[in-house]
Amino acid sequence: MTNLIPPESKKQLVRLYIVRLMSAWMFLWSVSLFVGASLLYPTYLLITGTSAAYIETAAAVTERTEVYDVIVADLNQSSLEAKLIIRSNQKSSLSNLLEDIWSVNGLGVEIASISLLRSETGIEPIRLTGEASNRQALALFRDRIEALAYVSEVNLPIGNLAENQDIDFTITVSVNSDKL
Repeated sequence: MTNLIPPESKKQLVRLYIVRLMSAWMFLWSVSLFVGASLLYPTYLLITGTSAAYIETAAAVTERTEVYDVIVADLNQSSLEAKLIIRSNQKSSLSNLLEDIWSVNGLGVEIASISLLRSETGIEPIRLTGEASNRQALALFRDRIEALAYVSEVNLPIGNLAENQDIDFTITVSVNSDKL
């Protein structure tokens, strides 16, 4: 039956068929795009609303971070100042320590030298050298040093007590830095 249709009409029918086919496909595509857009629109609104909330939160966090950075800088400065104050107090405690050692120096004992050094952990053991007139004076001197509150140990070698008079001595005094 298609042979009975004249060729000019056949071309018009094919064009009309293609136009209708294209129109149907365009309509289907537009409907599917409209349905897809309609389904995605709430998601779009949710994403834009959430991103706006995150932007506000990020701005608040950025402000807090800037404030914290200022606080950290102030805290570091305060820490450095506190360390300087502590070091200055420790330096004065060394002079107080020397004054205490000189104050327990009694009759019959003459101190020739004092070795006093500070380390990172505190004060290293103090070395006292000198001369005592007799054993009694040296023993009393050792006892008075032990009586100081911050002294943890006094080491007087027995070899120093071998003589009766004019005893050269070397005493090592361990200091408890926590009690200073």
